[in-house]
Amino acid sequence: MSSALGSLLPLAILFCDRSGYKFLGGSPIGSGATAKVYPLRPNADGPVVLKIIALSRELLEERYTAKRAAILVALEHELGLQSALVHPHIMPVLACELSWSGAVAFVIMPGGTPLADILYRTRVSAIRKQSRVIGASRCLPPSVALAFLRKLTGALAYMHAHGVAHLDITPGNIVVRCLGEAGTLEPVIIDFSLAAFVTKTPRVITEAALSVTTHHMRAPSLYWRRARCAAYGEVASGVTPLAPAELRDALLPALDMWSLGCVFYEMIFGYPPVATGRHASALENLVTLAGSVPPAPSIVATFPPEVLKSLSLSDSPEDTFHLRVLSLSLQQKQLEPILTKLFTSLLDWDDASRITAPALLDYLQTLPPDILPELILEKDYKLIAPSL
Repeated sequence: MSSALGSLLPLAILFCDRSGYKFLGGSPIGSGATAKVYPLRPNADGPVVLKIIALSRELLEERYTAKRAAILVALEHELGLQSALVHPHIMPVLACELSWSGAVAFVIMPGGTPLADILYRTRVSAIRKQSRVIGASRCLPPSVALAFLRKLTGALAYMHAHGVAHLDITPGNIVVRCLGEAGTLEPVIIDFSLAAFVTKTPRVITEAALSVTTHHMRAPSLYWRRARCAAYGEVASGVTPLAPAELRDALLPALDMWSLGCVFYEMIFGYPPVATGRHASALENLVTLAGSVPPAPSIVATFPPEVLKSLSLSDSPEDTFHLRVLSLSLQQKQLEPILTKLFTSLLDWDDASRITAPALLDYLQTLPPDILPELILEKDYKLIAPSL
């Protein structure tokens, strides 16, 4: 795969020239199983990168024609959707080219630092300091986390208003850009590979479609197969689907809001609320986090009786979140009720009652500037690594 990607560089350089961007050469600054990212000459807005996406040589074989076509259709959908969504906190596509014959895509977009990298460096730095500094922070300052939350909520409100659910909001899919001479930090959402259109038209949503969200960012309704079937109308053995009027994917935006709550939780506490890959452990962690299993028949009826019995005495979500917020020992005491309200609203068990992006945005806009500043400057927080 590496050599296949490397052999595409001459074509990539020609694409950059045609698009008006200068390829700088050198080693890639990021790579994955099917993609590499190279730096381009910065423009007036900051760093610019080229992403080369190429299928494996095996998928180019004739026997994989159908699979290859499906992947390319999905990639075309992703790039088209990301290009169509124009918002300050959604990563724009500056130029792109998809070759069906060569099974390759070239994408030019602004550069930045993944929020996941910032959180990782913050944790590592705190661990190193703990031998010398008691209580060293492993998370972002609340003012930064709240500012990022407001900007990301605005992006989701825009997306949901245009009938799109992202379905994979994670720290790895949020890039922080440092803009202008002042060095304003702006989070933007990337990677629309799992995004779906939200419609009011009744349709069956398959289990596979609900299993793709990054595991520890999934809402409770996605964890158990029978719960998913009952809650979303998938016809399966021994499960009665909901009434036709409820067989719609209008609740998909609520899955984004849960994931956003998980990202905000990690920014505040330094670790995700549910850090496990096992279903049983995840359910136990979720109940510890968000209180008793909600009285939604579509969910409760699908959990094993012994699980429900052991979970029936859980504290309320407000109590749980308030205790966790108190453990932060915040200097600004007025933050305690604000953070408790945000976690309780975002990490609500029930998809239908979870706070929406517009409602959350309205609430955040009522917070005073000393709690939620308008601008976050890199010089004040030093979140971006010097090498980037």
